[in-house]
Amino acid sequence: MNEDPSPRDNPAAESRRHIAILFTDLSDSTHLSGAMEAETYAAMLDEVRRAFRTAVEARGGRVNQFQGDGLQALFGHPSPSEHDGRRAVESALEVHERVRALRARYAAEGAAGLSVHSGIHAGQALARRGDDVAGLVELFGPAPGIAKHLSDVAEADEILASDETLGPSSHHFDTSPPRRVVLKGRGEPLVVRRILARRAPEMRVGAQTQRGLASLVGREKELARLDALLDAALLGKTRLAFVAAPAGGGKTRLVEEFLRRAARRGCAVLRGHCDAELSAEPLQPFLQVLRAQLQIAPDAPLAAAAHAIESRLVTLDAALADSRPDLLQALSAVPPDAEAPRREAEQTMRALQHALAAVASPGPLVLFIDDWQWADDATRELLHRLRDGKSLSLLLLIATRPPGQGDLNPAADDVIDLAPFGEREALVAVGELLPAADPFIAAQIVRQAGGNPLFIEELCHFAASAGAPVTLLPAQGGPAWLESLIASRLSRLPEGQRRVVDAAAVIGNLVPAWLLERLTGCTADHPDVSALAAQDLLFPAEEAGVLRFKHGITRDVAYGAIGLQSRRAAHRRVAGLLAAAGDAAAEAQACEALAYHFSGAGEHERAAHFATMAGDKAMATSSIDRARTQYRAALDRMDRLPPTPEGYQAWRSVVSRLGLASVFDPARADLRIFERAVALAREHADTAGVSFASYWLAYISYALGESRVAVERGAAALAAADLAGDARLKIQVRALQGQALGAAGRAAQAQSLLDEALTLMISRQRRGTRPTPGLSYTWACLASVLGDRGQYEQARATFTQAMEALPGPGHEVEGSVLCLRSNVALWQGRWDDAAEDARAAQRIAERVRSLYLLAMSRALCAWADWQRQGDPQALRALAEATSWLIARDKRLFVSLNHGRLAEALAAIGQTAEARRHAAAALRRWRRGDPFGAGMALRA
Repeated sequence: MNEDPSPRDNPAAESRRHIAILFTDLSDSTHLSGAMEAETYAAMLDEVRRAFRTAVEARGGRVNQFQGDGLQALFGHPSPSEHDGRRAVESALEVHERVRALRARYAAEGAAGLSVHSGIHAGQALARRGDDVAGLVELFGPAPGIAKHLSDVAEADEILASDETLGPSSHHFDTSPPRRVVLKGRGEPLVVRRILARRAPEMRVGAQTQRGLASLVGREKELARLDALLDAALLGKTRLAFVAAPAGGGKTRLVEEFLRRAARRGCAVLRGHCDAELSAEPLQPFLQVLRAQLQIAPDAPLAAAAHAIESRLVTLDAALADSRPDLLQALSAVPPDAEAPRREAEQTMRALQHALAAVASPGPLVLFIDDWQWADDATRELLHRLRDGKSLSLLLLIATRPPGQGDLNPAADDVIDLAPFGEREALVAVGELLPAADPFIAAQIVRQAGGNPLFIEELCHFAASAGAPVTLLPAQGGPAWLESLIASRLSRLPEGQRRVVDAAAVIGNLVPAWLLERLTGCTADHPDVSALAAQDLLFPAEEAGVLRFKHGITRDVAYGAIGLQSRRAAHRRVAGLLAAAGDAAAEAQACEALAYHFSGAGEHERAAHFATMAGDKAMATSSIDRARTQYRAALDRMDRLPPTPEGYQAWRSVVSRLGLASVFDPARADLRIFERAVALAREHADTAGVSFASYWLAYISYALGESRVAVERGAAALAAADLAGDARLKIQVRALQGQALGAAGRAAQAQSLLDEALTLMISRQRRGTRPTPGLSYTWACLASVLGDRGQYEQARATFTQAMEALPGPGHEVEGSVLCLRSNVALWQGRWDDAAEDARAAQRIAERVRSLYLLAMSRALCAWADWQRQGDPQALRALAEATSWLIARDKRLFVSLNHGRLAEALAAIGQTAEARRHAAAALRRWRRGDPFGAGMALRA
């Protein structure tokens, strides 16, 4: 057979994106390499590359390619942002600053003339997965070439950026006058500016302070839908509603109006919100609700439950706290057991569920959670439980941005998508904010805002300055200029108010009033703080004694305008205040915030310590996604420390934790971490470390569907475990090898290894101990292999053993067992049994928020429905589930989906689509996933 086509041949891996590109090159590298010793030149070039990577990644960019002495970075891939051009410029400024510092260090070695030159341009490009030659992302379109050309024409230590990229963000920098650059193949010259330095944005026309939209505009139908849901809740029925809109789309304004109406109808209203910062703790919105009740009504039933839960969390914090002065020693502690935190998390989850249910029982209760798109796994699971619990007089109201592909939200009673304002509603909104507006300005605001209420508000703030002529409104469309408008508004705040905003921006989206007072001397009722609330910039949050920004973008703009050194100093001061008591348990309680602020302060060792603690805390509350994020942040901080044997032990311990957190949702990006773990373990002659990291390399490869690679890596892991003398790990590796061989279709070898692993697992299990997920899953994989060999009765009995070995009902592994059993039933033609198991697996997947389980269970159910009913909707569901899996790089057994689609689509005459899925199934066959190949060949 031919070699497997490159992933770039897969259309699903291609996308058109608006990307900002930074290209930086070493000036006069030929002279430098000739003037310096080769080893010294190489070391210097490594430092330049590290400076580039640090500056780019600190601002959310992605280093895409090193081309000799040239370096390319992307901003806006895979997730675009309105700040991409600005972040590219800020990264370039930092790179140039760092290289100037290197020049002095290497001057005596012949590098007195060391400098770089940079070019920045943004535009739409076709992006697809690259390779070692093309870069991590291969780009097609004029934008990459233009960025490279600007770098080429830039002088030494010069940064050139196109006006198309900067737009209104040019006000954040001191720049040269514009100049025109003629580019080959481009009809018109490109207007570019030389970036000189960073400064606070100053625009010719400022913004006066005004309130946001005074009354609800254009949302009467949506408000009526919410009222209908509340009517049902008042009758003792639990209801769930989502209000979805892009940033600034008017979610909060609609919800605020509705909550006031609900309160007038006698409903209790509880509020919480989610946060994207590393400083956010697991279960944040529900903990906010409970803590607010402790302060408002300390004698209420919910407050009593809150006391009990807080006591449980304090106990957890005390267990996490480590008072040893050597932080690296603390980091190298043994990672938590994977199942013990789960049992603790289950108790906490039930306590929270019962506490909220107690309030809803007499009812009625409206529980509102904002910014749901940032919710962690544990928060999502608890919402599922509340939604699926017994009928209560409860309305769960969730505000979120539009869901992305594969986002898992519970089945809602209503999803209200807020459309942009039409022209009439937009003119009404402008009329309320600018009652004496020139009609030309009003028309331009309506046109430029695109119906977004936040854009309308900020444009009105801008135009409200005395006599602002229409020609001074920014000409660009889209969110890029919104940042400039907000920055202009902030820059014209009185000095005292701006000082409060800057301090609050450093603290984070949630701003404890006592902390703000310590930083600024302003209490929550200080005139400067009250003035910011009146302007809807910074206002009281759900929890008493806490403030928050009205819009996250406002906080981002304020934070981004603070200079690096000032920002680090402020983070250091906040961290010092949070850790001032020296109480280990109190530090554990604030570990997320301490990790965030020590990271911002550049104190990498302490940031790593608290990020690891925050990861452990997230594991203990079953917030696995938050745990992975914290562990990765800890590893990143530790990589910035000088290498030492003690540092390696600490790094190894955090990698161990990351492995445990990656069991149910491994990511391809983690392969690089474990490859590095193998290399470092070999450097330190750490045989146990080699065996552990090799196991996780094999496991992640298997879980991603790379069965052939998993088998090869499993063999290496088995040899490493043998060398390390780790009997327990050898059993795990044998089981994994059997699972990978089964997924690769090598059934006879798989059965032999799985039988052997199960015998050893059972012999080592102590009498009276709880079953383990690994034992249950290994039984299920053996049953699947038996089904693959046509031994269906034996497979059925083995699946029964797998179910009996589950740690408890509803565990993630139960979903996997049910999916495997459903697939064997499909092989037998038992369509009803297959559908029943698939639906049960789907319920578990929704509760534990596993995309792979959800997509695979839907695919299995869809194929059973197609076989029973021939419904084209079933094929659409199967194709959608398959696209989810491909988009999220979850390909274990995905050839089955492609093969089934190829067979069914060929049967109904959709030849082109059938051919596409048949080709995909055959490509998967070449990667060691053969199960769909037979159907594809028949098709």
